[in-house]
Amino acid sequence: MARNPLPSSSVDPGNQPPRETTLPMHHVEHGEGKLVTRSQAKRLTSLQASHAHVNLDFAGITEIGQAFADEIFRVFAQAHPQIRITPLNTAPAVAQMIKRAVAARAAQAPQGGSATTD
Repeated sequence: MARNPLPSSSVDPGNQPPRETTLPMHHVEHGEGKLVTRSQAKRLTSLQASHAHVNLDFAGITEIGQAFADEIFRVFAQAHPQIRITPLNTAPAVAQMIKRAVAARAAQAPQGGSATTD
């Protein structure tokens, strides 16, 4: 059974979702194993859809799978352009997978603009 990866500090006592949250990805990796599958990414993004800005902290994560990166940084980002996703503390291999997913999203974007990822 996977632990809830949301840090307790991200829960607002007034039942209003916070506008920004930071998710330490090592909590997700610990509960889910290596971050490689699209289904892992879908579970993660379903928890984050109520935030305006999501920081994904990859400290301690040395690699992620192409399907995991694609689901978050292309599929989810296209479906939720109002949510800003910022990857933090990325190892070179993680940064490369994220860049590939962002490039694929940009290639699919209609002429005249696209959502951005910090």
